[in-house]
Amino acid sequence: MPWRIQPGMTSNPICLDTSYLVGLLDDSDVWHSQATEIFRLIQQHRIPVSYLDCVLNELFSVLVRRSRERRSTQVFSILVDRVIQLIPETAVTWLYPQLPLWYGRCLGLMRETQGYLNFHDALIVVAVQELGFSALVSFDTGFDQVATVKRLGSIDEVAGWLREHHP
Repeated sequence: MPWRIQPGMTSNPICLDTSYLVGLLDDSDVWHSQATEIFRLIQQHRIPVSYLDCVLNELFSVLVRRSRERRSTQVFSILVDRVIQLIPETAVTWLYPQLPLWYGRCLGLMRETQGYLNFHDALIVVAVQELGFSALVSFDTGFDQVATVKRLGSIDEVAGWLREHHP
């Protein structure tokens, strides 16, 4: 039975974006070493994280595309196993049931940012706002277009956020 979300209902202070998770899980990704260092810092401080269903949707799509580009089903299998090991189904925050309520806001954010945010990223922004996440770990600078979202895109930014929120 999927978990139903309510505004302000999260105890998870940070949300993880696709660009970060791809970097963490794919050893050949340009962001891999930075994502790995961020992961170690998050684990070391025992910071709870949230995995959004829309992020997993995009994550699996990227992994499929990369395995096809590499012409290797073995790569895909390894990457999917890493996702399953990192993110159990019970850890997923299910946003899609909220989509009919948030649809207009997502479109509005796309327009306000003049396309810096696509629909998927706009949905993440609305989730961050509605669920009260204090930060979003992402290498996607498009999120910087929204003043209400604190994007953490480097080890230094994560370390600074931790000093401020988890001294």
